Amino acid sequence: EKGMLEPDRIAELAARKVVSTEVADILARGDPVDLPPVGDALFKPGDPVRVRLNHHRGHTRAPRYAHGRAGQIHTLHGFHVFPDANARGERIGKYLYSVRFSSCDLWGDSATGADAVFVDLWEPYLESV
Repeated sequence: EKGMLEPDRIAELAARKVVSTEVADILARGDPVDLPPVGDALFKPGDPVRVRLNHHRGHTRAPRYAHGRAGQIHTLHGFHVFPDANARGERIGKYLYSVRFSSCDLWGDSATGADAVFVDLWEPYLESV
């Protein structure tokens, strides 16, 4: 009902005759979060990006300390379930990136310039710089 497991996974588990003691563990693991891609990724490694200023009232995985901060795409992880929509019961995918931030850009002059922070962020959280 909540989309935590895909129908084919439910059929697979039913065929295997899952016992009731396994159900909580299966639901806790859920289904895989990688999905077939839809469209092309907007960013590639090396692209400069900024985390959108978004005062989101619902679920979000974009940490507040990164809002409005500029970074650089480090890695494209692929197309994955978007947690903001998933929290509303919608299983839709978005591209997921690892974004590199200078610690100085996040924490100010008190940080050393040699340090970096990597944050995994979905495409809707990002904009081009």
